[in-house]
Amino acid sequence: MKHIHADDGRILTSPKELKPLLKGAFTAFSKLIGHIRFFYMADEIWDGKSSLVFSAGGVQLSAVALNNGFFNIHIGAEDFRIADETLLDIIFEKLKKTVPHEQRDKGTL
Repeated sequence: MKHIHADDGRILTSPKELKPLLKGAFTAFSKLIGHIRFFYMADEIWDGKSSLVFSAGGVQLSAVALNNGFFNIHIGAEDFRIADETLLDIIFEKLKKTVPHEQRDKGTL
């Protein structure tokens, strides 16, 4: 997997680099990441391999672990295994209920 390092030390990975790993779960992963980036004000911490964490104000909002053909997401006290888009509406609702109101983009939610 190829990575680019930003000036501030963040590891940036092109989404196309993740497609071979995620296979059929790639579309769901892309939609999930887009949703979080659009609706929530959070920092992204990517380990450059298989772990992506969203946090705000020192609190973890969600953690995503990539696997071969699926990914796991941890929100609050719950874990979900995502292999396609069927659970995304449940994930989006769980995020909305779990993430503190002040961490939401005020113009969108």
